[in-house]
Amino acid sequence: MGIFLKAIKSKWVKFTESVTNWPIWVAFIFVLIIFGSINPRFFTVNNWWNILRQASPLALAATGMTIVLIAGYFDLSIGSIAAAVSVVTVYSMWHFGTIVAIIIGLLVGILAGLINGFLVARWNLNSFIVTLATSTIIRGIAMYSTDGIPLHGNILKSFYVIGCEHIGPVPIPVIIATIFLIGLHVFLTRTARGRHMFAIGGNREASRLVGLDTFNHTLLAFALSGFFAAFAGIILTSRLGVGVPALGYDLALQAIAAAVIGGVALGGGTGNALGVVLGVILITVIGNGLNLLKVSVFIQMIVTGVIIYLAVLADRFKYRRLVD
Repeated sequence: MGIFLKAIKSKWVKFTESVTNWPIWVAFIFVLIIFGSINPRFFTVNNWWNILRQASPLALAATGMTIVLIAGYFDLSIGSIAAAVSVVTVYSMWHFGTIVAIIIGLLVGILAGLINGFLVARWNLNSFIVTLATSTIIRGIAMYSTDGIPLHGNILKSFYVIGCEHIGPVPIPVIIATIFLIGLHVFLTRTARGRHMFAIGGNREASRLVGLDTFNHTLLAFALSGFFAAFAGIILTSRLGVGVPALGYDLALQAIAAAVIGGVALGGGTGNALGVVLGVILITVIGNGLNLLKVSVFIQMIVTGVIIYLAVLADRFKYRRLVD
């Protein structure tokens, strides 16, 4: 009998530790219950495909942001990169067609990421300030080149495939996001460079002293962040059917919130792909539920800000608990 009770106690301890380590599960279930009870349309199949489609660009942005955060940095430029890529892709499409336009857009994102990474790694500059400056410059270029006016017209039908079409019932953006989130998991858990990101984020100086190439790893982290921001911008542009220089103003903050809610530490060195998936879906579900309830977009902005507050507080609480 004593052994039986001890086994039950052990299982209970593991369960409570799991709930404590994954409060997002509790929050996710709570949100599902609330929105599902208020609006019966919330649990329809069509609405959930819509949720996943809406979540796809954020999932891509959060994938790149997760790598940067794990390495111990920030990237506030991803929203502006998405906007610049939106404009560049449409301009390029008018001259070179869909495939070349997408490639050029992705290259622009990678280049912007490499610039961020070089400035941060070469001169040991604060990534928050560097990417904030990059964000301002890139957004300014996008606005100047278009006079702040979205680029309408002559969007090729083939370009709409990446953001609007389906394979069976599954939207193509969902397939793309799923592939890259699986790739994020493999990169972080199965590759040397992925494991090195954790080491660099945990202690950059110690990593350098044991022989890790922190310069190249920093370049890689920001280049990947730029790539995924560009991909998010391309999908959003495909869905909207216009090149938007004002695209993605809150994309960086939402990506940070999704990553941190999912367990990625703001100080670096901690995180996983599953948590990021849950963080992205939680944020998207909240937005979708508020839309179904016809809540004002301004109220939704307030809710997003509160979510970011809670994410930062949760990260701080987790850090203190680890230290203690």
